Amino acid sequence: MSTSLLQAAAAAPPVSCESGEAPAPVSCEGGIHNGFFLASCEDVAAARVAGLLPHDVARLSADGGHASFAAEQGSAKASLGTVVVVKSGGTPGGDDCGAAAARTALANAVRQARSTSGALSKTFGEPLPRTASVACSAAAAAAVGGSAKAAFLATQAVLLGDNLFNQYKTDPTSAASELASVGLRVPAEGADLEEAQASSRRAAALAAGCALARRTAGEGADVATPAALEGLARAVADEANRVPGLTATVHVEAGEERLVELGMRLFAAVGQAAGRARPDTHAPRLITITMRRDAPAGEGAADEGSAVVCLGKAVCFDSGGLNLKPTGSIEEMHMDKGGGAAVLGAALATALAGGPPADGLSYVFAVAACENAIDAHSYKPHAIIKSLQGRTVEVGNTDAEGRLVLVDSMTHLQREHKTKVLVDVATLTGACVIALGDSAAGLFSNNDALAAAITGAGEEVGETFWRLPVLPAHRAALKSTRADLRSTGKGRGGGASTAAAFLEKFVEDGVRWAHLDIAGPGMTTEAAGIHCAGATGYASQTLAQWVLSGKASEAARA
Repeated sequence: MSTSLLQAAAAAPPVSCESGEAPAPVSCEGGIHNGFFLASCEDVAAARVAGLLPHDVARLSADGGHASFAAEQGSAKASLGTVVVVKSGGTPGGDDCGAAAARTALANAVRQARSTSGALSKTFGEPLPRTASVACSAAAAAAVGGSAKAAFLATQAVLLGDNLFNQYKTDPTSAASELASVGLRVPAEGADLEEAQASSRRAAALAAGCALARRTAGEGADVATPAALEGLARAVADEANRVPGLTATVHVEAGEERLVELGMRLFAAVGQAAGRARPDTHAPRLITITMRRDAPAGEGAADEGSAVVCLGKAVCFDSGGLNLKPTGSIEEMHMDKGGGAAVLGAALATALAGGPPADGLSYVFAVAACENAIDAHSYKPHAIIKSLQGRTVEVGNTDAEGRLVLVDSMTHLQREHKTKVLVDVATLTGACVIALGDSAAGLFSNNDALAAAITGAGEEVGETFWRLPVLPAHRAALKSTRADLRSTGKGRGGGASTAAAFLEKFVEDGVRWAHLDIAGPGMTTEAAGIHCAGATGYASQTLAQWVLSGKASEAARA
């Protein structure tokens, strides 16, 4: 499962980026325009010339930041053409001049192209290979922040807008909707073209990582087991070791007995029911991929052995435990491994993009994997369990299992690595969904610069993080009369913040920490922007961008 999953995610269509503006006016003379055309508002009239329509066309306008869509289906077998219009004017690089709208517009267009291609394939009884050709005018490039930005968002939107969880469909024409290749034309020469090409390559790497995160989180719990996630981590590390100068190693602490031996009793308790029933595949385990690229001699490296740690919660199925989830909630709980999937995706994206900076730091991508199941061995509400850190914890609710898994993992990672920065990501609380909906993730942090860097990385890739507080009242809500602290607050109010307050208790002195609660945008029932229905891979691109940009290194050196 793990190898095929990695191959499916990483086998994105090849992307080429070359110099050259979009043709103006648009014309189909000499052949069909196959794919996508990114134009400025000045080109709208030309783009809608009837001569563009001897074939199937999806026309989309993103004017004023709002995308509208209309499609026309032809009657003859032909390739697909798409016109995307981007608002021009405003502040260069700002969303008000179209960067966010263009990303959404292209993603919507490629989905429509997929749908139309599938319909035509059924009509003609054979797959129709599809390519995407994205041409960007100078005006459109200026509107979205330059040619490099245009290349990035076009690559990202086309690859991820076309990335669906459909590998179990048996219809032979489904393959018709797969992109065979993507070609980009941007108005750039010389160094500007090289920058655009590099930007496109990074976007393709991030998209491959996001695709892996989506497929891992969206895969059923009987396939994507804790053991399978371990195999996937080893496959990602193998991919990283193919990069010149980059070293990746995998370490696993597996099984209830081993976790108890280490003192990770909270983690062991959550996974013990499934682990005892199916020890080979479902035993809980902490999986770490450590990547390192040594700094050049003579350059100021960080302290030897110090680390940036990204930790993801991977509860492969969350029944809620004895506090059983109800119908209407439990059905999507195979996606409660979204945080761990995002970390695996970030690791793959980092490797495919060439690896982390050569700064002497270790970059640790960790996945805390288990299943929260029900049987006679299930851990119980109000049980008092000693954590690895030493504090005793009264279990407030067995459906608040993710924080128990995370805190023992946090303590272990901080002790085993010379951790400077720790970022955890998890589909942690329904309360965060109530607070922010499904269009933004919650961000909690003990460091303003770290919070700003992660938020900025998210903006670069089209993922929104909104900082929320941990207040004294949230910390006080965790007081217990029976143990050192409770795992949950005493009421429903502020649940995302009380969960963050619990995690905060296990952050060591001097460690810069951020917690990303992706419960809202980590899974969705309908496509929105670059995110397809189902598991979205949320945070995988942000974490990879944060590492690749050098901001993680800056946080470790601060």
